[in-house]
Amino acid sequence: MKELKNRLAAFSNTTLGSALAIAFFFVMFILLQIPSTFALGGAINSVTPEGIKKFVIAYALCSVLTIYLFARFRWAPVSRDYIRTKPWAVMVWIVFLGIGSIVPSMVLQEMFEFDMPEQLGKLMTDMMRTPLGYAAIGILAPVAEEMVFRGAILRKLLAVVGEKWHWLAILFSAVLFGVAHGNIAQFVHAFLMGILLGWMYYRSRSVVPGIALHWVNNTIAYVIVNILPEGMEDMTLKQLAGGSTTHMVLYLVFSVFIFVPALLQVVDSLKRKPNDLNV
Repeated sequence: MKELKNRLAAFSNTTLGSALAIAFFFVMFILLQIPSTFALGGAINSVTPEGIKKFVIAYALCSVLTIYLFARFRWAPVSRDYIRTKPWAVMVWIVFLGIGSIVPSMVLQEMFEFDMPEQLGKLMTDMMRTPLGYAAIGILAPVAEEMVFRGAILRKLLAVVGEKWHWLAILFSAVLFGVAHGNIAQFVHAFLMGILLGWMYYRSRSVVPGIALHWVNNTIAYVIVNILPEGMEDMTLKQLAGGSTTHMVLYLVFSVFIFVPALLQVVDSLKRKPNDLNV
């Protein structure tokens, strides 16, 4: 048995073994979402409080199961190494990074006119109006998705391509992250976020910074949904600016003044890359 484990471990470190592992991680993530996908279909067909509650519960349970399996079988190795470095300053800058990315993200989405399907958008909005919905999307989803797409998939990709081609690994993991969201509007945002999240993992070799940024991103969506009057959640940036181009430009400039310094500070804080690949 010990010899078999050693052989399997050796095979998993080969290019073919790593490629099969990456495919397995992605397929496993999709399979683990099947219960929530069925619940999603039912909720979309009848957007009722009961249907939304069932979807939220299914989504949360799928995320918990994903976290458990990827940690239990060390598909995404877990350790406290990064937390022991006390990276509190970089966490603060990551919060500002997330805040500064809101308006640029809206601008890009409106430029390419990628809209989420109407019923799906309404369902996600209604879901985010509940504390349980926030727990599922704002807390559990960032942990589960970062463990899968950065802690497992990108970790293996980086081991295969090496230091020289790390951007190829980051881009490919970002594509898979976008595809997993299932629609073009979310694909674009997830792909762009996936590049930044992947780069953060590459520099830190930990999913902790990515979880922080992912949490900020989803929390901002939750806050926006709950502070805007009902029916106004899908307003465009131009509408939020009262139709004024000047106000839109000011919003964008102000966001850039937050985003760029925060990004520079995160880049500086994540200069050193540990040799291990622990979460």
